[in-house]
Amino acid sequence: MTKIIFKNEFKRILYHKIMTSVTSMTSSVTANYLFFCKTSEGYIMKILAELLQNNIKNGCFVVSKKGITLRMTDSNRKILIDFELIADNFAQFKCKANDNMSIGLNFSHFYKMVKSIKKKDSVVFFIEEGKETELGIKVIPKEKNRITTSYVKIQNLQSLDIELPQGYQHSIIVPSNEYMKMIKDLNNMGGNMISVSSTSSQVRFGCNSNGVYSRDIIFGDEDHDDKEIRLQEFETEQLTRITKVAGLSTQIQIYQSEGLPILFKSNVGNLGKIYVYVKDKTLQEDGVDEQ
Repeated sequence: MTKIIFKNEFKRILYHKIMTSVTSMTSSVTANYLFFCKTSEGYIMKILAELLQNNIKNGCFVVSKKGITLRMTDSNRKILIDFELIADNFAQFKCKANDNMSIGLNFSHFYKMVKSIKKKDSVVFFIEEGKETELGIKVIPKEKNRITTSYVKIQNLQSLDIELPQGYQHSIIVPSNEYMKMIKDLNNMGGNMISVSSTSSQVRFGCNSNGVYSRDIIFGDEDHDDKEIRLQEFETEQLTRITKVAGLSTQIQIYQSEGLPILFKSNVGNLGKIYVYVKDKTLQEDGVDEQ
């Protein structure tokens, strides 16, 4: 009985020492950083960076102890991107600042620094003490045979106070790979506009190329009793620019409601969620009239 108690106590002490050592090592690794985060989902971060550079020239990440957020529109205010990456979902995450930290970036430059990331790579983002004007990016391959560290200049930008559209109800779940094929298919037809209509159980994308030929692609289950919620028209270029959102997860939720931009919602790997709002032709014209 005494031997069993001794063994259990020994295991407890050993486990405590190991965990203390690991915590100490982690703390020492991040000790000289104002901001430090690491994730094995480097490829997801690369796709997110590509989505941003396809739509927004300059933007601002907001970092806090809770995670990383961004809420920005493109220059024409046709597309709004809103996402949150949760701190607890990273392998390591540290933010020294008690208040929010703004990291302003040129997203074209940012994407160039992560473009080489492969599917199994990890990535570390960091800001060192004394180097507050540079965002460090460390790419770590699975084999750890070539670790690359790059830096991109942090710009003096502030996040915008943007109110999100409200009032969405039903969503249609679309497989991401099928959505990407659909956009490529309709884009290759050469039409300038893509029409989108939906019911509570399906969404329809269509394209008409100068009256010469047309095509409709439907996702979801057909229900003859469903009434069409709304028909919206979008510039083909708009929906093509946001195609990369489909690479962030295996499926996308599409919301369409009267008087609101179409909404594409997706997970960002296992790190968080992203919402992409796209104004149709009518909402864009109403916005011009209001100005």
